[in-house]
Amino acid sequence: MAKYFLVDVVEEVEEDVEFGTCELCMFVADHRYSVFIMKNAETGKEYPIEMGTWSWGDYFDDMTHFIGVNIGDFAEFLHTYNGFPDNPKELTHSDIVYALWEYEEEQEVENEY
Repeated sequence: MAKYFLVDVVEEVEEDVEFGTCELCMFVADHRYSVFIMKNAETGKEYPIEMGTWSWGDYFDDMTHFIGVNIGDFAEFLHTYNGFPDNPKELTHSDIVYALWEYEEEQEVENEY
């Protein structure tokens, strides 16, 4: 399994995006989303990973999983995390959320003592 480091979290804005799939629910608004910049530990190449996904005109933001999470501590956790795919093209927002869940499990174990 490949190792990646969290280099940065940036917020992007795309203006005048159409949301919805029909005349009743369609609307136009600015689309704000977060991008994790992940760096491959072996090659040093950086990969932007958008932290959400589109489905049927709706955007599902995975950043809601990070509410209350210390991003600096999570980035430090990733230095030892080995659960990412070897092929960087297969790295997705879901992989980062799964890493977050493992981080949260580890934090709960540490906090119990």
